[in-house]
Amino acid sequence: MRNFPVIKFTLLFITGILLQYYIGFNSINLLITQAILLFSLLSIIFLTKHNSKNFLLNLIFFLMVILLGSLHSLLNEKEDQSLNNKSDFIKEVKVVGEITKIELPRKGELRFVTQLDSISIKNSKPNVSGATLLTRFQNKSQSEIERMYALIKVGNQVEIIGNFNRGRSQRNPGEFDYRKYLRTQGIAGTLLLNDKSQVQILESSTHFVQNFINEIRFSIYQKIVSLHNEQTSGLIKGLILADRNDIDFETKSEFINAGVVHVLAVSGLHVGFIAIIFVVLFGRFHIIIRYILTILGLLIFLVITGAPASVFRATIMAILYLVAVLTNRSANPFNLLSIAALILLLIDPNELFNPGFQLSFSAVLSILVIYPIIKKYVDSIRINNSFKSIILFIGVSLSAQIGTMPLTNYYFGKISIIALVSNLLVIPIIGLIVGNGILTLFVSFIYTPIAEYFASSSELLTTILYSIVKYGSSIPYAFLNISSFNKYDAIILYTSIILVVIVLSKFYNSKLKFITIILIVITAFIYSRINDFKILDDDKLSVVMIDVGQGDSFLVKFPGGEHWLIDAGNSTIYFDAGQRTIAPLLKYLNIREIDVALVSHMDSDHSGGFKFLLDNTKVKKLIKPHCDSSKNVDMNFESFVKNKGIKLSYYRDTVFNVNNARVYILNSTNDEFYNNLSNNNKSGVFKIVYGNTSFLFTGDAESVSENYLVNRYGNFLKSDVLKVGHHGSTSSSSPMFIKTVNPKYSLISAGKNNRFNHPSDLVISRLSLIKSEIFRTDEEGAVILQSDGKQITKINWKNKN
Repeated sequence: MRNFPVIKFTLLFITGILLQYYIGFNSINLLITQAILLFSLLSIIFLTKHNSKNFLLNLIFFLMVILLGSLHSLLNEKEDQSLNNKSDFIKEVKVVGEITKIELPRKGELRFVTQLDSISIKNSKPNVSGATLLTRFQNKSQSEIERMYALIKVGNQVEIIGNFNRGRSQRNPGEFDYRKYLRTQGIAGTLLLNDKSQVQILESSTHFVQNFINEIRFSIYQKIVSLHNEQTSGLIKGLILADRNDIDFETKSEFINAGVVHVLAVSGLHVGFIAIIFVVLFGRFHIIIRYILTILGLLIFLVITGAPASVFRATIMAILYLVAVLTNRSANPFNLLSIAALILLLIDPNELFNPGFQLSFSAVLSILVIYPIIKKYVDSIRINNSFKSIILFIGVSLSAQIGTMPLTNYYFGKISIIALVSNLLVIPIIGLIVGNGILTLFVSFIYTPIAEYFASSSELLTTILYSIVKYGSSIPYAFLNISSFNKYDAIILYTSIILVVIVLSKFYNSKLKFITIILIVITAFIYSRINDFKILDDDKLSVVMIDVGQGDSFLVKFPGGEHWLIDAGNSTIYFDAGQRTIAPLLKYLNIREIDVALVSHMDSDHSGGFKFLLDNTKVKKLIKPHCDSSKNVDMNFESFVKNKGIKLSYYRDTVFNVNNARVYILNSTNDEFYNNLSNNNKSGVFKIVYGNTSFLFTGDAESVSENYLVNRYGNFLKSDVLKVGHHGSTSSSSPMFIKTVNPKYSLISAGKNNRFNHPSDLVISRLSLIKSEIFRTDEEGAVILQSDGKQITKINWKNKN
């Protein structure tokens, strides 16, 4: 540390950025304090001859560097931009501004960022100078997407008419907050459009360098897409252009489960492959020319990838190492890592909070610290050199995994058990794909037919790679889900890792090492349990109204831990509620199986999400309305359920006893009454009673079915909580039914800004008339009610989340 002051400077600079982020200093106070420290520093240098002079100089210097980090962070803060309008969705917004960034085309979509000069919202023109919007041009025709890409350039002044969306906020526990993410990028929201005519170029002025880089990237993109199949082109775009947008969600999940998702992010591994390729390619040149050409090649690769943090870090370290070799200087890897981090943070201090930055630097730092310890132990064992090389390779992977474990737990909520074995197989294949991909591109500019043969090799390698990853991720216990892992747990885990490394490095007595490490593990476990919490208590009845947009889904946790899922929202080509909302929620709540799944009726906004869930979650039993043999959707769904080996039954008058709660099924959907009625009116209706509290669920039952239930059950329908029928439509919630149930609380599941205008003002008025407290997903996202058998309480999950 003494010989490498840049390490010390970088750590202090980072401390300043963190203090500014978590505390937030005023710019005036920072400048005044910095001036006072500077004056003190100069006074001590020229006026003080005390023995403690060096200590005071160091202390003041440390404080000045910390404040410098804070000031730099303050000057580069992303503004919390807004359009001075509380609406989350506004139709036909007209904006005028400059295009500042254009992403590569993705399947069915092109995204570009526009810095606004003006905006018109419903005849008003709020002051938005400097605000930015992410424009999303969506079209089914990929040729239209690429034509739009060719039309617009960075620097163009444009007029755009589209639908404004502020971005989806966190609507369910554990869900990604896209709106918050946009704010961290300084983006006020998104502008959606689907036709080129909605974009008019007012001035064609451009930024030459940025557009030149974009043209190179697009040219490479076109070559990759034209030469490879969809699966392989998506992977190679990720490996060479750092564009992973066309790698589907399921594939990314499989890579996470197998512990090899890091290979999809261009990083030091890929930069290493590129450096080796250049060194071999220029092997016959003089060493100086060879290294200069390699450095130029690395810089070109950095530009082509768009300079993400991991590539920037690896490229800077590689260049500094090559320069050190050329100048016969020592190249301390910790110093190189610090310099790379410092340069990146000087460019943009907000990178410190980028998961890519954190994962990249923590992985390398961990390898530098932990790998030597592993190597020392391996070298002390007498084994075959080939076997030793394999163990050392695993040691590198293990070191990186240990260093990134707290972050992967925090961001992905998983620990891969098979990561070491997976990396042993996957990394060599990735190296071959990267090398072959670059060779294919190079040859394609000379003679395309030969390039197609190389592309076929990449497709074969990709198929092998995906097969290995898919198989590995599907092995039982290949990974562990870590629920409710927060930043405090990450700090505790990192502290424990540091202490264990110190013990292994500094302690010589084996027994003392073992005892100390056991104590560290026990202490970490105890401290990690202090801030643990459960949103759903084990000894209470919990009902979660999940926000799945325009659809229904409710999770019920009974006292004792049994879980029932009522409906699963919709599934479309754009969004599967089962995959993107319910499955992550179950994972966040650490729910591994559903005891009973209930499909209220077969409309897609209630049943669509079940396919993914039944495919990927253990479901013991499923209850649905009796099968309508005239509808293929119903027949196919039942076949799917039976093929999964799930016990299937139908709604009929019965009572389930679940620990201390009871579930009353109030209708048999094969009764003569339901003949010739609509799907909505065939909805299963049931009541949950726990102690003195009760919940009534009605699916999309309309007034015809409601009247039947009132005549049949009368006052038994009275409940504390009513799941309002058909998303609050006027076809349900008839006055007689509302009067009979007389709910204290009413739950309405409806999509924000839905095209049906649910819930109806008339239904809201009827519920308000009986003084029922109304909770709506379109207004507040997920709603959680808990009952202890005596009273029902609404849980503020956003404060616990």
